[in-house]
Amino acid sequence: MIEHVASAITTASGIKLDPVSSSASWFADTNWHKEDGNGYGGESMLVTVNCCEMQGDSVPNHDDWRSLLDAASDAAKERGLASFAIESGIEGCNGLEKCWRVIAHATDGVQWLSLTIEDRALDTSGDAGREADRLGLPIAAVHLTYGATVVEAGAKDRFAKAMEPFVGLERPEATTSD
Repeated sequence: MIEHVASAITTASGIKLDPVSSSASWFADTNWHKEDGNGYGGESMLVTVNCCEMQGDSVPNHDDWRSLLDAASDAAKERGLASFAIESGIEGCNGLEKCWRVIAHATDGVQWLSLTIEDRALDTSGDAGREADRLGLPIAAVHLTYGATVVEAGAKDRFAKAMEPFVGLERPEATTSD
């Protein structure tokens, strides 16, 4: 899935996204995280994987960011995800036209892709560029990651049995009891 969207980004923008780490390590044990609770005060049988990072070391002209997002959305939809939705409330941003960083997510409720387009040189305060220098980050980059939350290995039958009483019911708001 991530390679498909990365390929669409390359086709749309000419920017090649490469794996940040070896793709052989993407699903290593260190990338899997057990959920702390189920949101209702009980044990969770879910685990989350955050992995599969790809990055390009440049960005298209700012006027072309929307077409990059559209191409990524089309590719995500081809793989069963929703279109990329731009995250709201990004610091230093006043609509896509005024942003130095855009963060967007595409999901199907279980798995997701996160896409970041950033050109720190567009930050008029200079703070983003100084942060990049301090942390050794690129000034401009396109970054794509994949994640999913799934039932932990060996718990499928136990999970299905635990869910039986709730099938067909509306899901209540989670508590903060975890």
